[in-house]
Amino acid sequence: MRHGVGGGARASSLNGERRALAALAIVGLSLSGGSAACVPMPAYNVVRSDVGTEMPKPAGCRLELMPRPPKRRHEQLGFIEVKTSPVHTEDQFRALVGDSVCQIGGDVIVAEKKHGEFLGGTILRYLPE
Repeated sequence: MRHGVGGGARASSLNGERRALAALAIVGLSLSGGSAACVPMPAYNVVRSDVGTEMPKPAGCRLELMPRPPKRRHEQLGFIEVKTSPVHTEDQFRALVGDSVCQIGGDVIVAEKKHGEFLGGTILRYLPE
């Protein structure tokens, strides 16, 4: 086996690089685990349906909450799911999700409740009569 000048230096340099990469990987794993706990969860998720064109409304638009779909003609725009602490009142629910529902053009949320908490609902837009 032939060992040239610098061969040992090259091997030791590679070992040093591997150790440095391993140390960085360990630090990265520990930081990502620690920082994941600090990143706030989104308050809610909106899942859009593949219907119609988006017709945004201004923030704070009038938004109806209903336990069942309206008899009036409508189309489904999507679903909304609350991910944070309990939301108990209609005002809290509107304050949390209202602007996002208005942004996609919603008129109504058919709200889903369980044990007095809003869990989410179906977002609807009225169609012309």
